[in-house]
Amino acid sequence: MNRDRRRLRAACAGIVLLGLGLIAPRAQAAVCGTVLSPVSASATAVNFGVYDPASGNADQSSGTVTVSCGIPLDVLPSFTISLSRGQAASYAPRRMASGANTLSYNLYTDAARATVWGDGSAGTSTVTRSGTLLLGSVSLTVYGAVPTGQYVAPGSYADTITVTVSY
Repeated sequence: MNRDRRRLRAACAGIVLLGLGLIAPRAQAAVCGTVLSPVSASATAVNFGVYDPASGNADQSSGTVTVSCGIPLDVLPSFTISLSRGQAASYAPRRMASGANTLSYNLYTDAARATVWGDGSAGTSTVTRSGTLLLGSVSLTVYGAVPTGQYVAPGSYADTITVTVSY
């Protein structure tokens, strides 16, 4: 009887070892995909035109930020739009550049140009809109000003601002 048990154990061990030899090595496959955001933002340039530092008045202009929704969302209770500093280290003030030369300016949430439009830090404000945005768009005005009295080198000055929509 012991002999039969040993044979049975040996046969089982052989089957297990044979079975292990038949198992293919495991492989990994990458799985990826892209989820498109249902909400997007676009903006028109705030073009200050020709700047005259001796005019005595701030050079003012405006542009538009448009938030669009391309697919129906059941509920979008609110969304917040923030603007980056651009190439400046702070919001006070932002700076356009022409080579190594800079020209101070800022962007505002209001026509009085009293509230700096930023990311909510350093005394800036964001813009929040409540309500549902379904398959449509909302346009908001961005107000800009270049303070007078900045005697800078002639040239074309520019900055790039990132618009962020949080919902």
